[in-house]
Amino acid sequence: MIIRLGSHGEGIADTAAGDVYVPYTLPGEIVEVEPWPGHADRRRLNRIAVASPARTAPICPHFGACGGCASNIWPPPHIAIGNVASSSPRWREPGSTRRLAS
Repeated sequence: MIIRLGSHGEGIADTAAGDVYVPYTLPGEIVEVEPWPGHADRRRLNRIAVASPARTAPICPHFGACGGCASNIWPPPHIAIGNVASSSPRWREPGSTRRLAS
């Protein structure tokens, strides 16, 4: 069972051998994992047997597999990248035919 989140957002399970890190998990979830070769304190997530009530449904049935959703929503309009805010005319809005300023 995942008991808490680590500093990088990964789930942490408490075992007799110490903390075990399981990426993509949330506290309260019961998961099936497999060893991560070369990393005794990490596991690969195979399946979430019991999901946390905090887990939300993905925005698309293919979320995480194809990357299409992420390409359509990045960069969000409120995020500044480097010294240029995404609302700057240098940024092309998704689906826009407007050319980028040089």
